[in-house]
Amino acid sequence: MRKKLALLTAGALLVTVLAGGTAWAHILNEKTQFPDIASSSYAADIVYLAALDIIPQTPAFEPEAPLTMKDLAVWVALAHRLGKGGETPEDLKMLQEKALQKGLVPTLDGNATWKDVVTYFFGGKVSLEGQNPEAVPQKGEAAAFIAARIDGAMLKDLGAEEGPRGTVEAVHGDARDHHGSYTVVIAGKEYPLDAHTRVVGPQDITQWEGLNVVRSLIALEGNEYHHGIFFLQAGQAPSPAEETSPSQPAAPAPAPEDTSGRSPASMWLLGLGGGAVILAVLLFAGRKMR
Repeated sequence: MRKKLALLTAGALLVTVLAGGTAWAHILNEKTQFPDIASSSYAADIVYLAALDIIPQTPAFEPEAPLTMKDLAVWVALAHRLGKGGETPEDLKMLQEKALQKGLVPTLDGNATWKDVVTYFFGGKVSLEGQNPEAVPQKGEAAAFIAARIDGAMLKDLGAEEGPRGTVEAVHGDARDHHGSYTVVIAGKEYPLDAHTRVVGPQDITQWEGLNVVRSLIALEGNEYHHGIFFLQAGQAPSPAEETSPSQPAAPAPAPEDTSGRSPASMWLLGLGGGAVILAVLLFAGRKMR
């Protein structure tokens, strides 16, 4: 009986360790979306495009690297919903080839210029503002340029629309809930959050209460990728003189520090470590009870 009780107790502890804090394990922010963008001035726009499934979830983003035609082809293919993913080299190659076959880009060779970004991502419908058309942008620069020019019509094509802005008055949900179903209240209205929400700010959604949302995205009905709010960006509320059009959000202040102190990787390491400790206790207890 004592042995069975010990086993049940250890099992419960193991489940608690492994599940604890994982409600936001699928939520990524500027520190966890890519390992190399947290200090980039373009981090918010990179996460924004990743939320829209325009930038693939590759191991790294390399914001200061030159934008190549292969990079641009992938972004264009994802924006046209020619496929999902992009996490593996095989995914990327497939997306590049689809963009080429559809005539969305003329080549996969060499670097992309600002003119290429305007021509192939926007179909020539936006203008360059001071950029040399023949210059090669960095990937971070290109991401910021694109993010600032995605209008309501393009968002609709992507299955999204601008979400609410303002103070998060309340957060409903439990960080211990493995399914991570959260809702946030902004301007008196409750909004569900997608399980894979991308954020610029604390990764732990329970820390968003009282923060100001300067940009958000909400999925339209029928969106194959998301439901509810799937992007949140925290920052200082703009003054009336600083208010901008919906398609040109004000440059936010640095996002509040994430005090959760735990990334998804660290949570799994914690769980594995806890499991090892519990296993050792079980083995020791088993010997004592023989």
